[in-house]
Formats: sequence, structure tokens, C-alpha cells
Amino acid sequence: MKKITKSLIAVFAIATTLVSCSKDESSTDQMQGKWTLDKTVLVTPDAEPQTLDLDGDCSEKNYFDLKKDGKSEEGRVNTETCDLSKLKGTWTKTNNSLEINSDGSDKTTFNVISVTSNKLVLRIAGSDEGTYADITFLK
Repeated sequence: MKKITKSLIAVFAIATTLVSCSKDESSTDQMQGKWTLDKTVLVTPDAEPQTLDLDGDCSEKNYFDLKKDGKSEEGRVNTETCDLSKLKGTWTKTNNSLEINSDGSDKTTFNVISVTSNKLVLRIAGSDEGTYADITFLK
């Protein structure tokens, strides 16, 4: 479980930086803005869902800012020191898929579960079959 948790934290950190404009303007418009991490729920087969604390006791929060021009900024909190590092990147939304690329990192693809003007829920598959995390962000 620790391996999955660490993997999800790493994937979240890498994943939250790139997505560019899509032909579905109203959906893309809703995606734009600064999204702050609210909660992450890890789901594994034959186990109760587990809520993960990716911000620790830090006052700074993990976030990503999806800008209108397809650029993004990701804020990553180091839960040991509470230092916030900022990474530039790009983003693209196509249908129900959000791709985020941080400068110098691999592309991460999320499934968009739901998006409103103030709440975004993304899903990312885990490394084990049937395992995934639902990540909720608020504006």
C-alpha cells in the first residue's frame, strides 16, 4: 500500500502541469483556472477506499493552474518541509481526457470524472490492476 501511495503522490506531482485547448470550448473554459487539491481517494480491489493526505500538515496546498493559453503552473508541497515548489508546463483536454506535462517530466493522463465551475474530479489508474485514485480539486 505504501508503494501505491508513493507512486500516486509521484504521479500526481508529475501529472499536474500540461493540458492545451480543445474544440469543446465550454468544457475547456470550465477547466481553466487555479485548482487546489481537496482530497485524494485511493481505491483498490477488495479493500475499503482510503483517503490520502498529500498536503500533510502544511498550510501550503498542492495545486495546478490551467491557463487559457494552454500553459500551466503546478504547485507541489514537500510534506516534510512544507516548502512549495512551482513547475511550469502545458495542458490539453480532449473529450474526457486531461493531459498534463511539466517541464522536464513525462506526460500524465487523467480521466475527467466531473467538472463544474468550482469542482474538478480526476481519476488516474494505479500500477496494479483495478487500482485507481480519484483526485478532487476546488477553485
